[in-house]
Amino acid sequence: MREPVKLLRVKPGPEKQPKKLTPFVALESIPYNPWALCTPENQNVYFVTCGLAWKIAQVLTANLSRFDRDRIIEKRRQFTFRDGRKIKVKFRTMRDNARVQGGWIWLCNSKGISIQIFDVKGLFQMNWPKLAKMYKCDDLAVIMERTRASLASVGIDSAQQQWWLCSSLSAHIWKKLDIDLDSVPALSAPKGPGNLQGYHAFGHTDHPVYSYDIHSAYLSVMAQFPSLKPFTDFVWHARKELEQANDPAAYLLKLLATIMPGKFTSEHEGNKYHRPVLGYFIRHTVNTRLEEAMTIAEKFEAPTHLNVLRYCVDGFIAQADISRYLDIGDQLGQWKPVKRHEKLTIANTNVWWTNREYKDAGYHVSEPQLLTGLADEPFEVPTTRTVFDWEALEERTVPVTLRQNHQGLLCRRCWDGSGELHDRC
Repeated sequence: MREPVKLLRVKPGPEKQPKKLTPFVALESIPYNPWALCTPENQNVYFVTCGLAWKIAQVLTANLSRFDRDRIIEKRRQFTFRDGRKIKVKFRTMRDNARVQGGWIWLCNSKGISIQIFDVKGLFQMNWPKLAKMYKCDDLAVIMERTRASLASVGIDSAQQQWWLCSSLSAHIWKKLDIDLDSVPALSAPKGPGNLQGYHAFGHTDHPVYSYDIHSAYLSVMAQFPSLKPFTDFVWHARKELEQANDPAAYLLKLLATIMPGKFTSEHEGNKYHRPVLGYFIRHTVNTRLEEAMTIAEKFEAPTHLNVLRYCVDGFIAQADISRYLDIGDQLGQWKPVKRHEKLTIANTNVWWTNREYKDAGYHVSEPQLLTGLADEPFEVPTTRTVFDWEALEERTVPVTLRQNHQGLLCRRCWDGSGELHDRC
């Protein structure tokens, strides 16, 4: 009689085992005692929050001297308490350290049990209400699981991701593709200015306006260099794949493209991407394209004689439709299809509203509030803005004023013919 065949169950080798992903756990409020999170079961989770890192750091350092707190917060040094507990804190800052945009906290108790807290506001570079709206979800842990899965679907293995920095995505892709920055040829470029930005209008118009933007302008310049093209192609195609699937994680790849010149020019110690002239070259090339397009727009007659109303980095808003003069398409470096807006209210480069979109740049002002203020004083509107107080280690609201720039033909003092020099209306 034939013996039955024995079936052997063979487990895949270590190299074929699927990576065990660390689960995300959302911190929806500030823990009364963050050290209580240091438990054995929490060693293998990622705690995530959006915009609360500085408040948690404030609790953790409340009883320390100013000197010790500065070592932890400003100098990013590891600090050891007398009982053996250890702490590290890193913040991502913006606008000359006036705003904290995410961060990372590492805690290790006296028993050697450590945890990590990631403030993903630095990853997405937006506050919690906007992030929840973009993902149509009010559970941050679910958002992060979805984001990780989306990135993995386009070949970005994020198992060891620094979830508080968008730049860690580029570092992973850079390493994966084995990009050799030293092979980029020597370049020359003017050191300044950086990104072009400004505004030539202040107030409201019901005249139609048109917005212009370049598809991943910085990436398109990097693609000119053969050694960098694998990186730009990877990021561009991954982003388009996610966009076609209506996946909000595509926004991260858009952000990734915008930070590359900053990585090249960063003076941070140990920056392995330090090629400042390359960063200046990228920005200068994009600035030139922007200026050329705005020059075309300025040649058209406009009601105020100032056709370009606002410009920033790789896009602008103007009162003329110049689409027939631009290379418009869906490819990297082409101009996006022009958007028509039926109205515009503007008070700053990044404070404006149309019937289709808006930006507020962190100012505490809405369009109705601005219009009400303009009715009283057409050349400046008082409002407030949140800044970070490093001495108190907290955010505070300060009064600011949105003002009209001095623009010759729009300036009433110029029309009065006083003749004296002045830098604002």
